[in-house]
Amino acid sequence: MIVHFLYGIFYEQVSQNFPNWFVANYVVGVEDTKEKQRYYPEISVVEVECLFNLDRYNTIPGQCPLRIAVEVVKPGRRNTQRDYTLKKSAYEILEIPEYWIVDPQKDLITVHQLVNGYYRPRTFQDNQKIISPSLPNLNLAAAQLLSASLG
Repeated sequence: MIVHFLYGIFYEQVSQNFPNWFVANYVVGVEDTKEKQRYYPEISVVEVECLFNLDRYNTIPGQCPLRIAVEVVKPGRRNTQRDYTLKKSAYEILEIPEYWIVDPQKDLITVHQLVNGYYRPRTFQDNQKIISPSLPNLNLAAAQLLSASLG
């Protein structure tokens, strides 16, 4: 439910403010060629022109990074480690400007912004307004997003 709710919010923001961006859920991936691993975020925001370069695995080439990647943490230590550590490191290396971790178990949203090649995290919870460097008109509180899992 969180993914569908956030997809709708992102779709609205992108269509109103960034006509050359595209919002996808689960279908557009990135490849870490060093680790020979593909990742498919729950939500990806990508420039439309990059969609013409998708390979047979629906991954975009490294010279055309995602604008935003969103992962929703599923229960379990392994899932938590993958989203907080493995994917964070991979997305940082791939220079994805913004990476969201939505963690319903911790009632926490972390938005990582790429600054000088490294992610700078900012956390949001309760009624704090989520600040997205890529979506400056976003008007969404952490509690609104996290409560979508209940619906």
